Amino acid sequence: MTHPETDPDRAERRVARQPAVIGEPDRDNHPPAATWGREVPKTRRRSLELARAHLRIERQGRGLPP
Repeated sequence: MTHPETDPDRAERRVARQPAVIGEPDRDNHPPAATWGREVPKTRRRSLELARAHLRIERQGRGLPP
């Protein structure tokens, strides 16, 4: 089983890489892919926020600091 603290860390790295990845369809003149690609970071950021909130709740439930 994966340690829960590693999932937000991994997600943070993915979100940080997105701007470079998203620029590729724009540079290659693929407007639909570029439009879709701009939505991906928003979704990942929201997922990351939810993962962190969940982790805080889990830690608090176990009497650990957030």
